Amino acid sequence: MTFNYTIAPTAIETVATSNKNQQMGAGSSDYFYSNNSRLMMRMTGINASLGCVNSVLEGAGTTWSGYFGGQRSAKVFAVTPTTNGGTANYTISLYFDNPELAGKTAGTLRIAKTTAASAAASNASNTILITPTVTTLGTGTTIFTATFTGFSRFFLVDAGVTLPVNLTDFTAHATDQKNTLLNWTTGSEQSNKQFDIEISNDAVNFALLGSVPSQGNSSTEQHYEYLHIKPQTGTSYYRLKQIDIDGKFKYSQIVAVTLNNDLVKPFVYPVPSRNIITVNFGSLINKAKLEILTADMKLVKRETVTQLSLKKDINIQGLTNGVYFIKLTLENGTQLLRFVKE
Repeated sequence: MTFNYTIAPTAIETVATSNKNQQMGAGSSDYFYSNNSRLMMRMTGINASLGCVNSVLEGAGTTWSGYFGGQRSAKVFAVTPTTNGGTANYTISLYFDNPELAGKTAGTLRIAKTTAASAAASNASNTILITPTVTTLGTGTTIFTATFTGFSRFFLVDAGVTLPVNLTDFTAHATDQKNTLLNWTTGSEQSNKQFDIEISNDAVNFALLGSVPSQGNSSTEQHYEYLHIKPQTGTSYYRLKQIDIDGKFKYSQIVAVTLNNDLVKPFVYPVPSRNIITVNFGSLINKAKLEILTADMKLVKRETVTQLSLKKDINIQGLTNGVYFIKLTLENGTQLLRFVKE
């Protein structure tokens, strides 16, 4: 007697709000089946006890959404352990019915892991992109597997997505040796190739000074520095050109440093400036006249100094953005100082 039977394929969870609570200890390796008895995900390689882990499909469907130059999946997993949520290491496998991939080539997709409160709130400062291992289960299911630290939300993104580098700080200052030290910090980086340091003597025309390679993908702060040895005297303007692996780039704000042979010549800072510009006279003076001129030399503001002073702060909030000059008249002569209002 011959018996014919067919093994039903594993059902994959595709319904939003489906969920599963499951105890996970160090070394656990378990599948998560939803409250509808459909497979959602698997976790392995856990290095610490997680207590009760809650897994929820916060989003589902077959229509992908626009996301940072590309698209993201409608399916979003939210995974929240009771303990060690920020430090545990683990490997996670996310299960997708092929219609949920919306016709996209699985091998070109990446897993986005975000600590944002939702996929819609994710950005470069709270999200990393990881290239997963892609396998299949039968003919209708694709599995995306990757290793992470810390828990959050997970979804897929296509090859068009590029998270911008989050530059949080960029400064420049003169050292005791009359060099210029540039420092900058990124809050996060994805697919960043390098930073080109560019220099100018007029804040308009820039030339390449040097390059610093990226320290790699990160969702935490990374710090950089570049030392410009023996720059020319006067005011030098610096900016960063951040270049992605795919060749796309963007510029930072411009910062300026003034170096003088005798270190007593007047100078202006910060450049560029938004609210207050400071004129340092280089030495104590008793009297000065300051006239702010537009790039075509029209007078827009006038200030005076009538007592012993080393510097003068000038409010420039009312000025439109652009290049300006300060005509500084002292008892020993007149000179022009240049600054940029942004």
